[in-house]
Amino acid sequence: MHTLKEIQDPLDLQGPDDPPWEGVHVFRNARKRAHNRYREGEAGLFYLVGWYLYHMMTLWTVPNRLVEWEAKKLNTMNRRAMPESMQRWSELLPESQWAKPSDELKRQSERVRELLKAHPGKSTLEIFAQVNDEFDAKASLTA
Repeated sequence: MHTLKEIQDPLDLQGPDDPPWEGVHVFRNARKRAHNRYREGEAGLFYLVGWYLYHMMTLWTVPNRLVEWEAKKLNTMNRRAMPESMQRWSELLPESQWAKPSDELKRQSERVRELLKAHPGKSTLEIFAQVNDEFDAKASLTA
């Protein structure tokens, strides 16, 4: 199973302290990575020169700078510009209004945990299907 970081950042160009958007920091991280690969002997001088030529020809920093500009613009927008109705809609619900799991869902979740412990190599999808079939069979017997 893949993590969100692996899916969204397969080249590992986002640093831990970087903002979530793909701004100029992504280009800087890629450049640093290319230089590190050259220093460590993973890539030659031809690779490094090619990397620079490619990025100069494709103007790779232009989209990153546009993203930075847009993110900065969004961050500086005043929340008061949002309509009052939208501000009310965006507020957190009190905990008393949060959805609560049903007793049946709690029983099914407990059964899934039991089966996962009993059969650690079994596919999670198979376990959920088994639990669903078990509870469907019980429901049809009581109906």
